[in-house]
Amino acid sequence: MRFSENPERNTAIIWFVIAACSFILAIILAALTFSSKLSFVRFFPPLILACLSFLGILSGLIHLLSARKVDALTGGDFLLHWSYRYGDITPYLDDEIKRRNKKKILILLSCVVVLAIGVLLSFTATTVDYAAIGEYAVLLILAIVILYKGLPAMGYGTTGVTEFYLGKSSALFGGRFHNWDEKGGGLENVQFREGKPSLLLVSYKASARGKVVDLRIPVPFRREQEVKDLLT
Repeated sequence: MRFSENPERNTAIIWFVIAACSFILAIILAALTFSSKLSFVRFFPPLILACLSFLGILSGLIHLLSARKVDALTGGDFLLHWSYRYGDITPYLDDEIKRRNKKKILILLSCVVVLAIGVLLSFTATTVDYAAIGEYAVLLILAIVILYKGLPAMGYGTTGVTEFYLGKSSALFGGRFHNWDEKGGGLENVQFREGKPSLLLVSYKASARGKVVDLRIPVPFRREQEVKDLLT
């Protein structure tokens, strides 16, 4: 699921969609809650959705600003640009794929824990609040949709991602936008390693609190001189 070749714009669109859907669901569930028996277990899902809606708008705006940087990078403000066949770069996306899978697992586990607590609170000694359980089921479905439909469009899916761009303060590789032009961030190291294939090694820190990210970028055959010229 890809709207464009700009992963940051895709991310912004998805977050705005999540914000809109969450807001609508929050209104519907809040109306059902206040029209029936008001309780914490019934009020909690609309509250979560309202917070998610606010987070979606904020995240969408942030990624929309980053999308402009991607447009500038891919529009001509780059130092290097290569195209690959997808199978040629998959061995170099191992760290990225692990990061994406880890994020999926953490989000899913967090959702399951929160929803499980809500479902348990729906049970009392004498009754079961089926309406509250239904609300938590809606939240679980929303979380699954975000994980398996939203994240691939947010640059968390690598299928068909074959373009590499390197600029003075950013790079686009494997469907992910890397930006070190942030407060406290910066380029740590750039090296060229000859081999089969040769590799361009880029290390950067995204922010003051961010860890150092290492990119291993395969250099296409007969493009090695471009890297050597850039580093001299």
